[in-house]
Amino acid sequence: MSSNDPDQIRAEIDRTRQEVSADVDVLGEKVSPSAAAQRQTDRIKEKVSGAKDAVTGAPHAVASTAKGSPVAVGLIAFGAGLLLSALIPASRKEQDAALKLKDSDQVAQLKETAQDAAQELLGKAKESAQVVADQASEGAAVVKEEGASAAQDVKSSAQDSASAAKDSVS
Repeated sequence: MSSNDPDQIRAEIDRTRQEVSADVDVLGEKVSPSAAAQRQTDRIKEKVSGAKDAVTGAPHAVASTAKGSPVAVGLIAFGAGLLLSALIPASRKEQDAALKLKDSDQVAQLKETAQDAAQELLGKAKESAQVVADQASEGAAVVKEEGASAAQDVKSSAQDSASAAKDSVS
């Protein structure tokens, strides 16, 4: 719909120039270093805020999880105690006692006892895992068998319905 009228042509050129200028401004804003830095800063602030919310909500989440479970509360307290004790350096007496204990036969006996207990627990865990696997296999076989039976029932029911439909049409 272009016209040969010079005023209309000028007006169309001005409108096109304004549209292109607006597009160039938008592109300039997207690629400008300050705008990119601001977008990156905003992303980092969002991530930090999310991490802050997670950290501030962690005690509540732990408390709600541990509520009603004295074992969980005990384990959490034990872990916190271990963490705090690791931050305190050992005294000279503790270091001497550790050296004496290291040199004694008690450590070897304790280590052997712990290894025996670990082997026993490992054997029991393997047995339990095998029992669970066997039960899962049996359950899968029952489900497969019942599924096949149900499929056969549906098939025969469909065939009976088809036969009845054919008989009623004939």
